[in-house]
Amino acid sequence: MMITSNQNGKNAKSSPSILTLLKAEHVSPKLCLVKLVVLDQFPFHVLAKSTEIQKGWIARGVKISTTEKGMKEMVMSFGEEIKSEIKKHLKLEKGNGRKFSLSLDKWTSCGNKRYLCLNVHTINKDYGVGIIRINGSVKAAGIIQIILEKLQQFELDMKTDIVAFDTGSAFVMRKISRLLGIEHQLCYNHGIHLAIVDVIYCVSNYPPQ
Repeated sequence: MMITSNQNGKNAKSSPSILTLLKAEHVSPKLCLVKLVVLDQFPFHVLAKSTEIQKGWIARGVKISTTEKGMKEMVMSFGEEIKSEIKKHLKLEKGNGRKFSLSLDKWTSCGNKRYLCLNVHTINKDYGVGIIRINGSVKAAGIIQIILEKLQQFELDMKTDIVAFDTGSAFVMRKISRLLGIEHQLCYNHGIHLAIVDVIYCVSNYPPQ
């Protein structure tokens, strides 16, 4: 069957362009940028210099700053929005009489920077309330103070709202448990992981046969 020129013209006119397809899905500029920085691990200076990435933003109709400073401000603003949303949910949970538990872990990055990750849990939902940078050597009392300050930001009180917490088996975490005086569960996965690493990567004191 032959197609007339009128039909060709009609088909061409009705076919969406690639730009139309890209713009079809609404994309939050802040969310798009945060995914690139956090999930894909693109540094701000790379995004600021990449004309190809910026062309992609334009093609999708996403308005994102092309300067490092502007990008950082967008990411920080998005973080505040998420924090506000979490606070709203936690306040609602408290209003319903719910209590909370915590899970936390402390680790050192490859760049020799130390962090504490803190999560708040209810019976049906988990909330990541932040990764806190630890500067210098911090003892158990110092870590407790960091936790209390972070909980205060989300309007939670250790004495009245928190019933238990879960950590690795490090000595400092066990000491935190004694100082707080609340239910403490050691993480079995953490203990199993340490045991496996010790078996597989242990250094033998005996010379090879």
